[in-house]
Amino acid sequence: MSDMEGLYRSDDGGESYRLLAADLPQLNVFGLTSDPQNPDKLFLGTHRMALVSEDAGESWRAIEETLTYPIQLIQVNPQDSSHVVMALSSPDIVDLNDMPKRVPEYPHGDAHPGLVFVSRDGGKSFTQYFYDREHEKAQNAWQLEFDSDNRRLYIATERGLYASADGGESWEAIIAPDGFSAALGIDVSPDGETAFAIFARDKQISSVFAADAQALAAGTPQWNRVDHLYPGPEGDPELAQQRLAQPGETRKEYDGESYTNPGQRYARLKIDPRSGKAEFGLDAKVRLLMGKTMKHHNSSLFYSEFDVSDGVPQRGSWQRIYYEGGRKGWETSQGSDNYIQVDSFDFVPPSWQRDNAIILENGHGISLLDMGAEGFPKTGGETVLYQTAVREGNGAQGHVTWRNRGFVNTYNGDFATSQNYFVAALSDQGLHESWDHGRSWIRDLRPSPKITASKSVEILQTEPPVVVLGTGYGYGAGDIPMGLWAKSLVHHSPEDQWKHLAGGIADWTGPESENANGLPSVPDHARVPMNEEAWGYRIWAMAADTQVPERLFVGFKSEGIYVCDNVPALLSGEGDGFRKMDLGPVELPKTSLVAHPLRGNALFYPTGNSLYLYSDGESREVHRFTGLVEDVNAWVDGDVLHLAVAAVNPEDASHNVYVSSDGGEQWHTVLDRAGLREAGVPGFFETSAYPRGDPLMPFMGGLAGYQDWLIIPVGSIRNNLGIFAVYLGQGAEQASVFNITGKGANRHGYTRVNEGEVRWLDGVPWIVHSTRGAGVVAASLESLQ
Repeated sequence: MSDMEGLYRSDDGGESYRLLAADLPQLNVFGLTSDPQNPDKLFLGTHRMALVSEDAGESWRAIEETLTYPIQLIQVNPQDSSHVVMALSSPDIVDLNDMPKRVPEYPHGDAHPGLVFVSRDGGKSFTQYFYDREHEKAQNAWQLEFDSDNRRLYIATERGLYASADGGESWEAIIAPDGFSAALGIDVSPDGETAFAIFARDKQISSVFAADAQALAAGTPQWNRVDHLYPGPEGDPELAQQRLAQPGETRKEYDGESYTNPGQRYARLKIDPRSGKAEFGLDAKVRLLMGKTMKHHNSSLFYSEFDVSDGVPQRGSWQRIYYEGGRKGWETSQGSDNYIQVDSFDFVPPSWQRDNAIILENGHGISLLDMGAEGFPKTGGETVLYQTAVREGNGAQGHVTWRNRGFVNTYNGDFATSQNYFVAALSDQGLHESWDHGRSWIRDLRPSPKITASKSVEILQTEPPVVVLGTGYGYGAGDIPMGLWAKSLVHHSPEDQWKHLAGGIADWTGPESENANGLPSVPDHARVPMNEEAWGYRIWAMAADTQVPERLFVGFKSEGIYVCDNVPALLSGEGDGFRKMDLGPVELPKTSLVAHPLRGNALFYPTGNSLYLYSDGESREVHRFTGLVEDVNAWVDGDVLHLAVAAVNPEDASHNVYVSSDGGEQWHTVLDRAGLREAGVPGFFETSAYPRGDPLMPFMGGLAGYQDWLIIPVGSIRNNLGIFAVYLGQGAEQASVFNITGKGANRHGYTRVNEGEVRWLDGVPWIVHSTRGAGVVAASLESLQ
């Protein structure tokens, strides 16, 4: 199993998973293949390289020839394990297209050349070949498949379908159906008789075709279009004439439901290996799965069975068997109302002895679909493997929560805790809440269904404590800010109810919420996704006053910093609202407001290259750094006030962490690239896959201070270099750096950290991190003592 934050392995049929990341340098992985003759030998494709493991993922070796290349498609010849082929791909993920700009064969920047890598020695070495040298402006490759019976290798690409008779060294273009060009999928039946392919007319229209596999191998296929809908148990003649919906089209499905294609093409095919075998009831039949592109994060899974008794089938009978909305899919798993993301899928291997089962990754977990279950595909067919439902002992009586790293929750911006209660603010899913110290999570109790994005959260240590959440509507970077919600933690259970606190948008938060209680609302004309004017209204950070627990500072990205002196009173409808602080222009990075640990009404805040201190109505510059400030932390060790700042210099992409132990008068660099190298980083850090000028690596954020230690996670949105502890006991000018990454799932494998804090559990200090790719994770700091 792979996803944004690494690679996992299950040895008990999906009941539990173990992170395989100790030697894995690139955590954004999206292609995994095993050697059919040696299942312990794995090939892994990532954003920047391919790797090979000889021991089922326990250790990995980067394939030198692939450094800097995004690899997704990998196949091992079923008849010859020494023959391995890989191809470049960028699976619908826009932000992954930046990396190819550093690849020499990419003359057009973000374009994908027709490049494959071929090995004849089991992956020890690879040679580059091109399936198309002429049309370099086309982008993606979608599927790579061996046809052993006809001794062909196929690759489906945006340029078209290509075939190789010599294992990938030379290629010939295959004639597409009339009016079609790009190929988005290819597979051949187990008996080598029938080939299926997906062709696209343009960036919108796509369809499914079938051809005789031997004719295809000879380069003379006659394509039959086989994309009819399943006619249904009633044999509806009108439905039987309909084809799969194209973008913008609506179709009534076999079960009477309507489906409107949101703008995706059909892509990727998987044929059941049992096809054609009488012992499985599939004599002269081929079973096939099909997915879609995912640019709109609203994907689906389709199924069809074909009768091949008379040769190439003339029509298909497709039905959509898994999609969003709680009707098909998400029956037992915790989903997102933003999207369903069918990333990968396949029929389970025959060795599993579950002949009617499908396994898929849906962007939030792993599911097993039983096509033979009563009521399938509408109900009753899903078993969640990579998520565990927690019904007892989760502190949320009457509610099912989910564990396995908090079920896969990505783009965590911030978190906060109070006793057993944990809350995480997520750009993609609004918020997750836990009532068992973060062991299991739920998102069903959001204050409003419209809250699908959040950037910051804080808990005021009043009596009772009050949690305050900065909210938004939309997806990730395109969300629309919509003010603050809050609740008193009277019970530290789901009995505590959210209330609207300040700011907001009338359409979503209520008619009285517009600019409510002193916080500004996004202008009406900017309330559309990806509007840059709206971004300034994002609540990037919050900080509770250390001496006056009722007081809360709220920082917008670029609309200033506000303060409320008594949040509990405001929540009860009796207190004054927020007022804007007179600080001049402020441009905040995320989670970067820090209340002074020893003074009331005092706040450290960064803007640009400088760190400022506001105290009792006045603001002064503490220090100006070489580079933009990205994170700030302040903590007390005895009578010493430590300040830590992480900053990046855009001119040379140098990331550094500075510490002052005298209130900001003297600063010392405690971690930089050279210090990382001395402390111990993975070997890949010095390879061409991570050039010094890479602005994404290494990000040093999520700083957390504990006694005379500073904890520094280092990584980027897709990678992790490790967790480092800086010892300040001999003074910041003589700081010592230790790599405390470890190998456990809680200490490695997660990507960029936005927020880090020390929390005490049963008398033991723990470091808790809110990560971009692995949810909220924690590890004990007992070893530092």
